[in-house]
Parts: sequence; C-alpha cells; structure tokens
Amino acid sequence: MKDPDPRVSGRGIRKLKKAGIEIDVGVGEQQAQLLNEAYVTHRVQGRPFVTYKAGVTFDGRTSAADGSSKWITHEAARAQVQRMRVLSDAVCVGSGTVTADDPLLIPADAALTRPTLRVIIDAGLVIPTEARVLNGEAPTVIYTAAGAKSAKTRRFASSPAEIVSMPGESGKVDLRGMLGDLATRGALSMLLEGGASLAGSFVDAGLVDRFIYYVSPKLLGARGNSSIEGWSAGSIAEAIPLRIESSRMVGEDLCVTARPLGER
Repeated sequence: MKDPDPRVSGRGIRKLKKAGIEIDVGVGEQQAQLLNEAYVTHRVQGRPFVTYKAGVTFDGRTSAADGSSKWITHEAARAQVQRMRVLSDAVCVGSGTVTADDPLLIPADAALTRPTLRVIIDAGLVIPTEARVLNGEAPTVIYTAAGAKSAKTRRFASSPAEIVSMPGESGKVDLRGMLGDLATRGALSMLLEGGASLAGSFVDAGLVDRFIYYVSPKLLGARGNSSIEGWSAGSIAEAIPLRIESSRMVGEDLCVTARPLGER
C-alpha cells in the first residue's frame, strides 16, 4: 500500500523505481490497511482509531440495577483488556466512570511499556480532585467544556493533569475536536472504556471504528444498565449496521469484534 501521509506518499516508491527496482503496489493491500489501520486513520482523518470496549451480560447489561459491575466478565477477559490498554496510545472514560468507579486506568504491566495517556471527558469539571486517575503516575488530560479561567478549573491547579477546554454544543465536549487534539499529541489509537452515555455520544457522532464486546454467561434482566445510552435508533431502518469481524471464547466469556459498515 502507498503511505497515505501526503508528506511522503509515493516518495519511497519513486526512489526505488529510479534505482531500477521493479515495484508492485497493492499486493496484499487489504491486509496492509488492516495492519496499519490506526496509522491510516490518524493520517487520513486526523484522529486516533477508536475502539469501544464493553463487558456485558448475555442480555446486554453492563451493570446491575444498583450500579454494581464487578465482575461481569471473568479473569481471562479482564487480563486481555489489560493487554488492550498496553497496546493503546490512550484510554478514555467519562466523568461518571471516574466518580462511580474511581479507576486507575493504568495497565497492570505498565512498567514494561510506555505510559498510556489517560483521557477523561468531563464537561463540567465535576470529578473529585482526589480521584486515583489524577495521581500523576501516567500522563493525564481532562477535556472540559468549561472556560479555562473558571472557578472549577482552579480546583485542579495543583493536579498533575492537564486541563483542555474543548466546548461543543449544549455544554458538551466537542468529541471531534478532542480526538484531533489527541492526534496532535501523537495518539494513533484510543480505547474507549466507558460509560454508556459517553459511548452513546461517540456512536452518535460516528466516531467508533471498532466494537469489542466481552459477553458473559450471566443475566441481569430489565433493570440492568445498557452499554450504550443517550443515542437510540428510531426504527430498524435507522439502526447502524455492523460487520461481525470475529468471535472467540476468552476463558468463560465470548469476545465479539464488530465494525460499522460504511461511513455515517
């Protein structure tokens, strides 16, 4: 495949041809595109490749009626998610997840690799300043819709996290602008881990490139919480079509990977 970066695209091929070397372009191009999908997305769309990961019950719930979610999936699936964090340039959650679960968002074997950028989307800057994700152990960016000089911003004056104002419509964070900023920081891939409302916003904006669901053999019923909230198709005709890419057992859980069909 040709390098999609306009700064270099075709330059190497021209040099090789000038040296008398025969070049065939496009042999195994589909495989090459898949192998380099994060790089291609970064260069062509100016944003990281976004993967939404969720652990759900067999009936599609991410937590019980009381909000508890530990643990829906089993140990093997959770270990694989840790590996996904290591392989991602950034891992992203919303303010609700930080407030409710107080995650650390650092891979278990983070000492063996470069630090993953921790990204928090917090439109109103409501997360507690003592949250574990603000411990300074890995680079952290909080994207907010609040003004840079607001009293809420001053609450984080002593925090090692960087506050970036990215206002969008209806007091929300501009997700495309946020992803563009991450791209300038060198992030080619981002793992979106939650929660359901944030996932709904990304889906609604057409910004999820891949879905990975770990389906646990449990049932939570009607009062359980969904993996995507806030966005909803009005009819079957308005549903977002997906292509199932793979399905495999990971310990006791089923891992299903799917991608949107076409562009929205």
